[in-house]
Amino acid sequence: MDIAYYIIPIFLAFALILGIKKNSYSLFLEGAKTGIDTALTIFPYILAMIFATKLLEASMFLMYVFKNFDFPYLLILEGVFRPMSNNASLSILMEIFVKYGVDSKVGIVGSVLQGATETSFYIVAVYYGAIGVKKYPYSLMMAIISDVIIFSFSLVLFYFLL
Repeated sequence: MDIAYYIIPIFLAFALILGIKKNSYSLFLEGAKTGIDTALTIFPYILAMIFATKLLEASMFLMYVFKNFDFPYLLILEGVFRPMSNNASLSILMEIFVKYGVDSKVGIVGSVLQGATETSFYIVAVYYGAIGVKKYPYSLMMAIISDVIIFSFSLVLFYFLL
């Protein structure tokens, strides 16, 4: 018999023993209160990022700016929105999949962009704002540099490797 069959019962027994030793219900309530406080602290920052991203997406400004490039403008839109919003870039990636196909050149490059970049501005706005970090320019600069490197690699991937 495999050890995987024993892991969950051992974990449950360990949790029960710890629950008996400590007052687990009061610890749960304390954690729930902390979670609610954290959610209420982060909510204005999340709302501001969602509003700004949706406003930029609904304005169609980026589509008009980038639609005359030789590179598919949906990939540029994904590269622009990815540092700001995961949901916006995922919806653009889904549009790429519907329009070009999952296994197409554009679909593969879109997947590379989605998987290799991070929501840098979102992290700075929400998490740094929630915990009160004021000195974030170096971390933001490194995140933007890494996003630019990944976007440049996706250009190379699109034109030369695929």
